[in-house]
Amino acid sequence: MAGGKLQSWWRQSRSPRGSG
Repeated sequence: MAGGKLQSWWRQSRSPRGSG
């Protein structure tokens, strides 16, 4: 699994203005 990709979506998901 790509750690970089995981952090990418994880950051967006945790973001307050994330689309998820």
